[in-house]
Amino acid sequence: MKIYTFGIDQITVSQIRLEGYDVVVQKVMPEYGQLGGDIFLFSTDRKDLPEMFESLRTGHPEAELIYWHQKRE
Repeated sequence: MKIYTFGIDQITVSQIRLEGYDVVVQKVMPEYGQLGGDIFLFSTDRKDLPEMFESLRTGHPEAELIYWHQKRE
């Protein structure tokens, strides 16, 4: 199982890799169907999060979607 990430800091990505997971860092949102049944861990500053999440769910129905809220100061 792969974990695709978007907007996640490099320290967190490294920690996930140390736990033995195959991590794919995305610089752009994944293409339709790219995630398959894998995990998508993402964080974003976008204000349209509900719409974005719905779009992800529609485009990747088999994927596990995890939103990671990161407090930015």
